[in-house]
Amino acid sequence: MRWEMLFADLESQVDAVQSLDRDAAAADLTRAEAATIVLTDRLRGLRGSAVRAALTTGRDIEGEVREVFPEWVLLAVDGREVIVPLRAVESWSGLGVGATPPSVREAVAWLRAPQGQGSGAGASQGPRQGATAQGVGGQRPTGAVLGLGQALRRLSRDRAVVVVHTASREHHGRIERVGRDHFDLQPVLAQEWGERRRGSDHRVVIGVDGVVMIGSTVQ
Repeated sequence: MRWEMLFADLESQVDAVQSLDRDAAAADLTRAEAATIVLTDRLRGLRGSAVRAALTTGRDIEGEVREVFPEWVLLAVDGREVIVPLRAVESWSGLGVGATPPSVREAVAWLRAPQGQGSGAGASQGPRQGATAQGVGGQRPTGAVLGLGQALRRLSRDRAVVVVHTASREHHGRIERVGRDHFDLQPVLAQEWGERRRGSDHRVVIGVDGVVMIGSTVQ
């Protein structure tokens, strides 16, 4: 009888050790899985939800996540659509712990993109089947290869009036030309939105790295 109790106690100890091993293995797997998650995956899972972004300028903005790309996110803020470069955000609130990886279509498009296509103002435009944000550029964006430079080019092509926020000021106008690391903005006065200024060239040249966010305007 005492041997039965001894073996029963030994069996319970083995079960306890195995349980601890399973818990440790599960914790290791959880940590390993978390290490593979990127910020865009967490933002992608929040399409249609509100988040708060603390910008590098010290300003906080809150908006609904509309689209997520490798370099920037499109938010709906107070009735306007705003492009926010990820590098211009110090921290995010309201993300939770969930994550959504890119769809197969997005992943394949990204992998097939020529080197350099996904970043920089001078990145190639790639297939024309993608488009700019609805409200900012008139059409809904598709594909994962739309870098910030490509978004700027499409805003320029659509002749959209935008508000470009840099660290210390705001610029209102139309994007005229997009270079590799900069773009030209032709200022447009509030009362002249919807028609191009003639006989003057007061363009402002803005470095892409200086952009904090780009917002649409209500014409």
